[in-house]
Amino acid sequence: MIFNKDHIQDQFSFEPINSQNIYQSQDCKAIAINNSNDLILAACDKAVYLYQFFQDQMKQLQVVTIHQKLVTTLTICRLKTNYFSTSKDNSIKISSFHLASSSKYIQRLQEHEKPINCLALHPNQENIFVSGCDDGAIIFWKSNNNQWQKSQIINEYQNSYLGDIYGLSINPYSDEVISCTHRRWVIVITKQNNDSYWEIKQIISNGFGYRIGFITRDIFAFQLRSSSLWIYKRQQDESFQKLRELSVKGANQACDYYFPIIYRPQKRFFLSKNGHNLNFISVNKKVVNQEIQKQAKNQSEDDFDFELVQAIEIKQQYWGEIYGVVSDDGQYLISWSDSERQFVIRKYIDKQLLTENYV
Repeated sequence: MIFNKDHIQDQFSFEPINSQNIYQSQDCKAIAINNSNDLILAACDKAVYLYQFFQDQMKQLQVVTIHQKLVTTLTICRLKTNYFSTSKDNSIKISSFHLASSSKYIQRLQEHEKPINCLALHPNQENIFVSGCDDGAIIFWKSNNNQWQKSQIINEYQNSYLGDIYGLSINPYSDEVISCTHRRWVIVITKQNNDSYWEIKQIISNGFGYRIGFITRDIFAFQLRSSSLWIYKRQQDESFQKLRELSVKGANQACDYYFPIIYRPQKRFFLSKNGHNLNFISVNKKVVNQEIQKQAKNQSEDDFDFELVQAIEIKQQYWGEIYGVVSDDGQYLISWSDSERQFVIRKYIDKQLLTENYV
């Protein structure tokens, strides 16, 4: 196991736990964990591995092959026992844990023409999801009588090709989607008049990156392929503008996509992978003097401080093939890398709580 830690602000950290090594020689592009932290899915080449997770240990239960090519993303539903998988075979499969003992699945969606890079499921209702791929298409899907149907496709803006779709995120209100593409575009797509029609509202064209994610309805983060993480905020005219720029680790290192920005509000941090580094950024409300706050007309509920708390570097030969997930409660980080070829489990440590206990 080869990794370096760099603690920048001593608020919390993720530390490896003593568990048995689960080696996986096949490429593992995606990992997912359910909201009760007792089941883990791992996409290993064309197969999906199912593990039981108990007392910080992983135990393999099943291996299911439901795709013809490499599996690229995994998303577990919170409200049902279903999960989504996407692949370089251009398909989306909806499967159930109840069918984990066989290669059966609930539904296959085959609308994309090239490999699928990203999928974003509505964070609350789970009746809408969005997918994006190398064909430059962003497809919106809607559930109707437990069957998923394509509701809309967006693949151009003012007669221009959108480019390969690298990242997608849906805001908590399900009325806005953001995406980043290889054309150096950040795309803001808005739902119109509470119906099912979506329209591109804004194109931001000043940076290239693989990862993007909403923090609140009015704030999102965009990871550039550099040492910069940009924070965008909604303005009074409803457009997004760059609020600030954070310095993170991973500049000048090769990187790969398939590992999205992960925000965990319960622990008030998000994870942004960059190069060979996993950067953890804290999200805390600004402490403003009451008298100053009264005078500041633009002070809002979405004024936050962002700090780089920890950067975990996992040494790679070249490509930066590091993939993983943070559990919904923010307690666990599970990762796989090309250099390690095994699953590594790290656990959240509250440094401030430890300090208080020793005072």
